[in-house]
Amino acid sequence: MTVETSTPLADTALASEPQAEQPVAVRRNAPSAWTVGQVLAIARATAERLAPSDITIETDEAGLFAALREDGADVEDILRRLARASLEADAIAEATEKRMAQLADRKRRQERRSDEYRSSAHAVMQALGIVKFFDPEFTLTLSENKGGSVIITDEAAIPDEYVNVKRTPDKKKIKADIQVGVIIPGAELSQGGEPILTIRSK
Repeated sequence: MTVETSTPLADTALASEPQAEQPVAVRRNAPSAWTVGQVLAIARATAERLAPSDITIETDEAGLFAALREDGADVEDILRRLARASLEADAIAEATEKRMAQLADRKRRQERRSDEYRSSAHAVMQALGIVKFFDPEFTLTLSENKGGSVIITDEAAIPDEYVNVKRTPDKKKIKADIQVGVIIPGAELSQGGEPILTIRSK
């Protein structure tokens, strides 16, 4: 005799729904009081080093510093706050780098505008036949140019040897070459030691 069983629809729906991922700290045992003290000492030392360096403390950093001032601070909460503060600092650094590039472009545009206005003022003074012009804010003077001036007509066309370039070590390429035996003056690989922390944001 065959007995048919049925699963209630509500139970089936609950079983199919993905369960929310809960934060888990991978460790063998609960931390001892001595370990908790170590964690607090590390975090508080970091806060003391960084707090005076920037008066504009960001959101996650402020939360971290506030947590460290509380009695009985939770070590896992501190670890999460440290990671979040690191991610926030990375995001701010990236945004700052982009903003610096934008400001550098703006600086170049304004320098070109300044050169254009200066050139026009020069031409006007020559057309008027004057060598000095006085104003309460400034004085314009035309003087003999014995050495000649460099005029940039096309910045992109100038060869690299005549352009100032900031040198930045390519650490990925350096590491790859050292690992296959290339000797690179001024660079070496560390000898391992402490594990490397990786923070992945969801």
